[in-house]
Amino acid sequence: VSVRAVMHNTWSEAIYYTESPWRTNYFSARAAANHRDAVTGVDWFFLVAGIPGIVGGVYDPNDHYRGVRFPRNTATESGAFPTRPLSLTVANGVLYTSGGSFIRRRHDGPSPTWSVVFDMANHDSVTVDESVGGIRGLSTIPAPGGSGESLYFSWCPNGQSRGCMVRVDVSGDTYTYAPEQCVSDAAKVALGADVKIGFVIANYNYALPVGSGAGLVHLIGYQLLLYGDSVNRYPVSFQTA
Repeated sequence: VSVRAVMHNTWSEAIYYTESPWRTNYFSARAAANHRDAVTGVDWFFLVAGIPGIVGGVYDPNDHYRGVRFPRNTATESGAFPTRPLSLTVANGVLYTSGGSFIRRRHDGPSPTWSVVFDMANHDSVTVDESVGGIRGLSTIPAPGGSGESLYFSWCPNGQSRGCMVRVDVSGDTYTYAPEQCVSDAAKVALGADVKIGFVIANYNYALPVGSGAGLVHLIGYQLLLYGDSVNRYPVSFQTA
């Protein structure tokens, strides 16, 4: 991980996880998040290491350049996951991560644990292609009604993904599925109902909040794979052989 020392205006690197041998599609420095443990009061800096899981670091006042110390960089706090986690976010004071069809949460304390709290497989029975991801860009947004926070992500399970946006409302240990618009449908509004869209990948890392109050919006990026005559009618990218 690269760390910027504000007072020195310098960058340095710290190794936060090591494992051998190297394996293809196994390691991934995909996401990071700050989280204060609600039980111990310790401020943690979490990063994903890929399939090995989630690694936590703590502030080190004696390291004036890197500032973060990783107590165990050869083992993850969470343990290994079946698929690579793609995101980290904090909602209502709880740290969450996503991978494949699952959302997991951290249970704070001196001996923290992780557990699955939501599974998109209960709402869509398709098989997740790990190279596409499944739940992408897990983010935190204000909950409907203005009380608390909800989780927000795009559902991109495989090569037929429509990039559907999903909100999950949280109430205690209850996680309520609330589907929203699919990016493929929004694209047809912009490009025309007859546009041929074969695949959508959306919300790469997180939904970016812009503005505040009644003017708050969230921005996402996405890509469309067009086919047929739509490829020539909508030259939205340039490719050379």
